[in-house]
This record gives sequence, structure tokens and C-alpha cells, in this order.
Amino acid sequence: MERQRSFSIKSTSVFLALIITTISSAVIFFTFFSTSLLKSNSSNANNFQIDLSPVASITETTTNLHISDSSVSPRQSPILISTHFSPPENTSGSAKIPDFEKKTRGEVSSVKVIELPSKVGEERKKKKKTNKRISQECDVTNGEWVYDSDLPLYTNASCPFIDEGFACQSNGRLDLDYMKWRWEPRDCDAPRVGKKRRETLRIDAMDRTSSRWKGANILVFNTAHWWSHYKTKSGINYYQEGDLVHPKLDVSTAFKKALQTWSSWVDKNVDPKRTRVFFRSAAPSHFSGGEWNSGGHCREAKKLLNQTFKPSYSSKNIIVEEVLKQMKTPVTLLNVSGLSQYRIDAHPSIFGAKPENRRSQAVQDCSHWCLPGVPDTWNHFLYLHLLHKR
Repeated sequence: MERQRSFSIKSTSVFLALIITTISSAVIFFTFFSTSLLKSNSSNANNFQIDLSPVASITETTTNLHISDSSVSPRQSPILISTHFSPPENTSGSAKIPDFEKKTRGEVSSVKVIELPSKVGEERKKKKKTNKRISQECDVTNGEWVYDSDLPLYTNASCPFIDEGFACQSNGRLDLDYMKWRWEPRDCDAPRVGKKRRETLRIDAMDRTSSRWKGANILVFNTAHWWSHYKTKSGINYYQEGDLVHPKLDVSTAFKKALQTWSSWVDKNVDPKRTRVFFRSAAPSHFSGGEWNSGGHCREAKKLLNQTFKPSYSSKNIIVEEVLKQMKTPVTLLNVSGLSQYRIDAHPSIFGAKPENRRSQAVQDCSHWCLPGVPDTWNHFLYLHLLHKR
């Protein structure tokens, strides 16, 4: 009995010791796991704080970025001081930092702004300067004719709109130097019309087609070519006002009355906010030895008049200026008279028709112009005005 009791006590002690050991191990394991978890959370928190630091550093650096000695705020457009370059396309105020400019933690070591010359900016500045000179300093009528081997910009073959009466080359004229003279203003550089541009002007008789002009953006008028006693029956029973046919009326008086009728129509029907109005001055003729119907000619003229020649200003141009001053609608005068007087060489003469269609060499055209030729310069003047105001 004693031996059996003793065995019983030992078994119980072993069992209790096993339970205590198991519980202790569990407590130790749980404690260790909890400690590891807390350390892990603490480590992640520290890493998160470190990751935030570079972001703040980049933001601060971007805000204080300097370009050409002028600070750039994130919400303002950059202003380039003391430079002729154009502002960059990215005007948001932010800078894109290349990867090779960053450190491992995202801190910016430096930001380099490389400015390259902008041809567009230079062209805009040059264009603006040119326009300013045209408007304030340059009188395009003050200049000289310069021989230009690059002319003409078009030919009778490339332009199908040239009337036979002006296609001198096609009609047999062999000396073509008349095409190669370009008007060059003395006080400014006049940009050329682009090779791909051609102007068409809505110009015709006022009596029947004037209703079509009201929607035009640009109107160019001219007259005076036919206003002479040689072409108006000397003013006898020729001019009519209402039902009255004047038995005799001086051509200058009739010319002024006609211009006043025109100016009244323009003031009544043209909206200056929508339409620009131009008036081209009278073009000269160059008949020698008589008028157009009495043996006048210009066939011998193959060179323009010497620069010592002093152009005259016709009485018709003076009347035009007087009428324009009285109008309420702004009208720009294209004064082509003086410079055109030098060009005695540029008329069709006998080359106003093909040889088989010529009636007589005694009748020569010394008042119209060959094309290409002087009228291209007139169109160039118009182009300069349009270029300046656009």
C-alpha cells in the first residue's frame, strides 16, 4: 500500500509540472510575438515619416525655383526678364525634374533651365518692329525702282487670269526686263507677298453690282483713267444728272461730282467695322507724239525714266483727296501715281494683242500695263496695309 501511494503522488506531480510548463511556454511565446509586432509597427511608422520628408523637400524646392532671375510661383506664368526668347510652352509654374537630377531619397540637388533661341520669338519681334515702321515711319511711296533678277513671281503661262490685252510676253514682246523692276521704299523693309498668295478684288461698275459689295471685307476703288476730254466727247452732251444732260461740263467738275456720288454710297452702305475701303490714285499714261487716238506711241521705251525725273501730281488726285477728307467712312488712299510715272517701259504698246489680231501698229496702248508688271507693286502696297492692320 505504501508503494502504490507513493507512485500516485509522483504521477500527479509530473502532470502538474507538465501543465505549468505548457502555460509558461504559451505566455512566453505570446509575449515575444506581441513584442515583435509592436516593433514592426514602430518600424513601419518610422519608414512612413522618412518617405514624407523628400516630398516636402521637392515641393519647397519647386516653389523657390528661379528662372532668369525671376521667381516662379506654382500658379503664375513665368516672366522672362532681359531675354528675347519666347516663354516656354509649359506655363503652369512647375518644373519637370529629370531622373539624373534626383538623389536616392528624392531630394533635389539642382534644377537647370536651358534656354534655346526661339526663331518664332525673333520673327514675331521682327514682324512687330516692321509693322511699327510701316505705320509710323515709312512712306512706301518714297523709294526707287530696283532691278531684281528674281522677278517675276508669275508668268503669262502660270497665271490664267491675265487678259490678252495685258499679256505682252504672250503677244510677242521679247524684251522682258520690264518684269524685273521692284519698288523699294527708302525708309523701311517691305515684306513680300508669299508666292502662294494671289489677291482677287471685288471691283466693278457701281451702278449694277454695288449691292454685291456690301458683304465684302475689303473694297478697292479707282477711277480717273477715262476722265479726259479725249475720251469723253470733250464734255459736250455727255454728263447726266437725273434727267438732266449737261450741254457742256468741264471734265474736272464732272469728275468731282461722280466722286461725291460714290462717297455718298460708301457712307450709306459700308460698315467701317466690317469693311476696309481703299481708293487707288490715278495711274499715268506715257504717250509720245500724240494721244491714244492721234498717233501717240511708246514703242521705243525699253528703260524706265531716270531717277532725276520729277513726277507730277495730277489735279484729279487733288480732287480725290478733297472728297476723301469729307467722308465719314475711313478710306485709305493708295498713292501709286508718282512711282508709276517712272515706268514708261511697262506699257503694252503694240503688244496688247497677238500679231494676228493687231489692227494697226499705229494704235498703241501706253496707258494700261503689262502683267507681270507695275500693278503687282500696287497690290504689294495693298498687302502692306492689310498686313499692318490684321
